[in-house]
Amino acid sequence: MSDLPERFRKSSNAGEKVELFFALAENQPELALRQFANIWRDKANPPMRALALQGLGRITDPYIKQALVACETDEDLQILRDIANEVKGRGTVNNDLTRWAAAWAIENMGFSQHQIEHLEGGALTDPPYRIRNEIINRKLEEIKQIQRFDSRGELTAEYERHIEFWIYGPTQELFRSNIYYQNYDQIVRDVISELHILGVDLAVNSGSSKIQQIALEVAKQYLRTSTEFNQKRLCESIRKVFLYTSEYQLRNTAVSLLNQYRSKCDREILIIIDALQLEFTPTLTNLRDATLSVLKNELSSVEQEIDRAKGIFTQAQAAAEFLGIKYGSPPYSDLINPFSGYIMNAENWRKQLKQQILEIEIEQNKIYHNQSLLKHFLSELNDFDLRLYEEIKENYNRKINNLMIDNNENYNINNHSLSYNKCQSC
Repeated sequence: MSDLPERFRKSSNAGEKVELFFALAENQPELALRQFANIWRDKANPPMRALALQGLGRITDPYIKQALVACETDEDLQILRDIANEVKGRGTVNNDLTRWAAAWAIENMGFSQHQIEHLEGGALTDPPYRIRNEIINRKLEEIKQIQRFDSRGELTAEYERHIEFWIYGPTQELFRSNIYYQNYDQIVRDVISELHILGVDLAVNSGSSKIQQIALEVAKQYLRTSTEFNQKRLCESIRKVFLYTSEYQLRNTAVSLLNQYRSKCDREILIIIDALQLEFTPTLTNLRDATLSVLKNELSSVEQEIDRAKGIFTQAQAAAEFLGIKYGSPPYSDLINPFSGYIMNAENWRKQLKQQILEIEIEQNKIYHNQSLLKHFLSELNDFDLRLYEEIKENYNRKINNLMIDNNENYNINNHSLSYNKCQSC
């Protein structure tokens, strides 16, 4: 492996520098121990010294770790003394960052309380956690009054040193802090941006919706310019927000980003995203104006859509459960439950359609019944009219006949009288 300080300087961002040191400690502990010792002896750069100290606490090889904390040789004991001097601010070069890193290293390397307190060992009067917390609390208080830009619009040296503490030190403590100082959001954004992909991932893991929102905004900027490998890493961080947030708006932001980089996502993630994006929208705007045939066609379409959606949601539910097993933690409950909101809206619309169809059919039946009654009435009326016509006709004919008979009789009488009178006159 090439010279660690040289690789540190050539790294493109702070996140790569942090990962460089930590990966070396975890994967090549013997080499890491030598390189870290060289940095303490030769380098004054606070971030480099702080990462070397933290790297000691990240060595997991049990044999090397046991040998370090046993302090059986003067060399091993001197390591404890040197780290303790950093904690006390007596190192060759030290500041809040290196003091915090040294306290963290002593805690995580596994030294006993006796070794830490003994005058021949660490000779610390306070436990490391107390010193570490004291430094963190003081740095958090600085946020209230720190000035970001000077009169020339340049970042102040004080601000650069301040965010350097959070970048190479207790980043997650900054993200977990529940404070509302004016500069806090900007400092968080700057720290995430400097750490690049690592910063996004640490912010996502913070569990804070506000920090996660800032992380997604930074990720959106980096996705446009990152390599394919880094895009996949960023999508992995965004995936965590998508699966585990309870914030609707935050999840929508994550969905929007993942949709733009679908090729970088797990198939199961895409299944859930596609299900989430289903929206039930009725095609009819006014049920009262629709005809019965239109309503029945709409009902048929809705029932088909419900069946289709249930199939999609069943797949999404299975995908969410699979991801829960894959990543060791079940997704937020909204992603496991069938997507009841969509189904509920569709079912409500189906009920409205059925109700409207039922009401129309009831009205139609009433109309058919009334039409039937009217036809029957008209039929009866027609029969009545015919009978009445026949009766009137018969009466009329009878009267005409009677009248004719009466006229004939009168004619005969008149004729008879006329003949009689003629005879008399003769």
